Amino acid sequence: MKKKRVQWKSFNINMPDELKPIYDFLQNELNFILSNDETRAILDNIDLSKLRGDIWLDLRDNLKFRIKDWPLHNKTWHSYILFENLRRELKSKQEAIAIWNELVKNDFNINEELFNSLHKLNIWTTRSRISNIKRSNSVPELARNAVFNLDYTVSSKQFFRMKNANICEIKVGKKDWIEYEIVFPSSIDARFTGIVAKPRFIKRKRDGKYIGICSYQYEVGDYELEDKILGIDIGKIKLFSSVVVDKKGDFSDEFINTKQSQETEYKINRLYENKQILFNKIKAYEGLRLDNQSKYETWKNLYSNITNKITNTKDYQAKLLSSEIVKLALEQNCKTIHIENLSWLNSQGGKWNHSQIHSKIIEKASMYGIKVKKVSAFNTSKEHPITKEVGIIQGRTVEFTTGKIDRDLLAAINIALRSTNIKLKKFLPKKVKTKRVKPKSNKKEIKEKVNRIKGNGQIVSFLTNVLDSTIQVELGVRPLHEVLPYNSLIDYYNKLHL
Repeated sequence: MKKKRVQWKSFNINMPDELKPIYDFLQNELNFILSNDETRAILDNIDLSKLRGDIWLDLRDNLKFRIKDWPLHNKTWHSYILFENLRRELKSKQEAIAIWNELVKNDFNINEELFNSLHKLNIWTTRSRISNIKRSNSVPELARNAVFNLDYTVSSKQFFRMKNANICEIKVGKKDWIEYEIVFPSSIDARFTGIVAKPRFIKRKRDGKYIGICSYQYEVGDYELEDKILGIDIGKIKLFSSVVVDKKGDFSDEFINTKQSQETEYKINRLYENKQILFNKIKAYEGLRLDNQSKYETWKNLYSNITNKITNTKDYQAKLLSSEIVKLALEQNCKTIHIENLSWLNSQGGKWNHSQIHSKIIEKASMYGIKVKKVSAFNTSKEHPITKEVGIIQGRTVEFTTGKIDRDLLAAINIALRSTNIKLKKFLPKKVKTKRVKPKSNKKEIKEKVNRIKGNGQIVSFLTNVLDSTIQVELGVRPLHEVLPYNSLIDYYNKLHL
């Protein structure tokens, strides 16, 4: 019998109030151990080549003078959670030193060669982290503070247990247990297997909110995919340009993003313009040093709100584009998606979120068993895929001795061919035939279903800016973070047998 393929997906939950004092205590303890010279010296002597459990025991033996007076129940398992946090920080330092050494070898140039050397060491990191290590201008040291992870995945049944898929029991006192319900989001995948991992809890740095991160398992279906490659070029004018190449060397027309995702780009650009206007006003006001602070505070609040809107819109755009790309791959029966390895590039002021889009593509593709491969970005937008001639860029086209071609289409073809032995059969097209991806719309179907369900009644949905922590309606009590999209309302009504 063929084994079912599964993947995991995460969502946020609230932290139980009973855990907050425990969390705060362990957070303070973590920061003390990381900042105190005596305990830092102990950490420097920990052998990280040992198994995880053995490292915990070494930490226990060396830090028992801190543990013995803890005002907590079940000191053993709480200490193991703390030790796991310390182990991860030590591993992070170890990796940072390895990155530093490769930077030295590469004359402190952050480029594709550096990333290739790091990948050979099985180090997969971001450009921003490398830049921070470079900026420090010294061999990395152990951090003096860190965000504590109250990670119950390392706990035992005597400390934490799952009663079923959404109910867990957590020991908070010598004999006291709390029962905690994990509220699933309305967007939970329909292929959910019923298996939920133990959650971990953190205090989020950006807003100080106590949250939990929970993962559930879903089944990856068997899709009849062929040995085709979808080459994706992420851009700014066209948010993506894509081409399907098969193993025989035939390639498709060009596919580009939907009008819907293009609108998000216009919105992001407008937000950046408004942000710059506010920035100029704030700086001008600061230069004048006026006594009236009301306008100044208003502008600062607006600036913060716009920054948050940009972050949220870019996240939405990344999700939208990844869905369009993976949907296209499924429609074209592509087993593999090729994207450029752009991790070594600058983010160009943060406006081009290629890294975020790539991450979402990988995440979304894994849900359908589609492989995503990062390939070299060298000359993808100006190299002829057949003759290897390096063309001359003229605006949005590239000119070769054989003629011109759209540079985005060219890049998509080259990206699809990278890291393969595929040879193109046909000449490059003189005229570009572009097809815009058109996601299937089920709005009409949804509207008909909703009308049948609601009858003479009314469906009310609430946005996340509602102040109440819970919302009481005829449907029952719904947690604030559980926002119900239009189609999810149908499912919810059906579940209530309305």
